[in-house]
Amino acid sequence: MFAASLAGVGVSIAIPLVTRAIIDGPITQHELAPVLPLGLLALALGVLEAVLIFVRRWVQSNAVLGLETELRRDPYERLQALPMSFHNRAWVDSLA
Repeated sequence: MFAASLAGVGVSIAIPLVTRAIIDGPITQHELAPVLPLGLLALALGVLEAVLIFVRRWVQSNAVLGLETELRRDPYERLQALPMSFHNRAWVDSLA
């Protein structure tokens, strides 16, 4: 997850640099031939950034899901270990 985050930040920094290279280079000098390769590079970097964001969030969601499951399991196990009289008393008290 950390590697995907660092790579994603690096790619997100590279995209404006490619945009600057397009504007300062071929567009300023009125040369259209280099615009397509640089534009495709910017597009590829954008797709790579999206993939890295997906990987980071997927790994993060798996870790959080495991933690959330454990946090829910502990109180439920405690409640199920209590005697039925406790649950009956709590239910009757909630009606009052």
